[in-house]
Amino acid sequence: MKIKLTNKMLIVCAAALVVVIGLVVIIWTASMPEGDVLVIHKGDREIQKIDLSEVEKPYTVDLGTNVLYVEKDGATMKSAKCPDKICVHTGKIVKNGEAIICAPNKIMVEFQGKDKEVDAVAGGR
Repeated sequence: MKIKLTNKMLIVCAAALVVVIGLVVIIWTASMPEGDVLVIHKGDREIQKIDLSEVEKPYTVDLGTNVLYVEKDGATMKSAKCPDKICVHTGKIVKNGEAIICAPNKIMVEFQGKDKEVDAVAGGR
């Protein structure tokens, strides 16, 4: 028994695959726990940790070349002295594992949970 694949069948299969992958990404992203601690790195050094449970009102952190806006539920890079401003366009980060990176200025802002989670892919003992 031979099955003849037509262009229409291939397009339908490809579209279904894209939808399934999109749903997996959406579900995986939505299920990530919210970050508890905001960690700011400049170069290879950790320069500040901010416990979001202690943030009472929004404020800015001047990083020299960048300005970070911190709120109780997340953080946004408000401005940067770099040509592409990818870090500014990243938007607000609110979940554990998310990060804002400004490569030209060597700044990384990331959420880290207080409780370390085991990586299911790498395992752990």
